[in-house]
This record gives sequence, structure tokens and C-alpha cells, in this order.
Amino acid sequence: MSGGSPRRGPRARRRQ
Repeated sequence: MSGGSPRRGPRARRRQ
């Protein structure tokens, strides 16, 4: 899990 937030993943916030 790398590329996004420390606790979230790279595909955690991709819903604009």
C-alpha cells in the first residue's frame, strides 16, 4: 500500500 495517504491506499480517494 504505497502511493496515497499514510493510512489510505493509492486508490483510496479517487471519486470526485
